[in-house]
Amino acid sequence: MINERSIKLSQEVEELKVSKEKLEEYTRRLQGTVEELEKKNYYLEQESRVLRELVSISVTIHNQLRSFPKISYRYSDVIIS
Repeated sequence: MINERSIKLSQEVEELKVSKEKLEEYTRRLQGTVEELEKKNYYLEQESRVLRELVSISVTIHNQLRSFPKISYRYSDVIIS
């Protein structure tokens, strides 16, 4: 009886060790995934900043180009007058 119980306990301990090792391996893989995602997120944030700046520049250029005909027209009025 005691021998059977001892064998069962030792099997349970072995199963728990295997489960613990699997969990540790899974944790290591998840940590690697988290680190990869953090790197990708960093690069995406950098790209986002660049894109926002480019959009801002293009909006500024667009606004300046929209006002250019008005300026040209006024300038031609001044020259003709």
